Amino acid sequence: MEILVSTLSSLATITLNRPTHLNAVTTAMTRTISEHIKRCNTDNRINHILIRNRQGDRAFCAGGDVKELAKAMNAKQDAKVQEFFTVEYNINVQLAESRKKIIALMDGITSN
Repeated sequence: MEILVSTLSSLATITLNRPTHLNAVTTAMTRTISEHIKRCNTDNRINHILIRNRQGDRAFCAGGDVKELAKAMNAKQDAKVQEFFTVEYNINVQLAESRKKIIALMDGITSN
């Protein structure tokens, strides 16, 4: 799994788990992250959302998966490119508007 999500007591965790690609985020990963944040924001038992990478990785996140996006663009799959950016930017809005406290543990290469 490239994204690991869990909840323990009042803490929800999102773990980036794609170390061979410096945790570059794919469209599928953005969907999983967005869905988990949505669930967290509607669960009154959750107070905090922790975002981190798998321990020992060289990078927190290298940003979006440029290879995936370039491949879609070269194949004229504009809907796939649009979906990535739509969901990815929606995550930013979800986090900004969240009533939960957001904790991000960033170590190594970090891109936003």
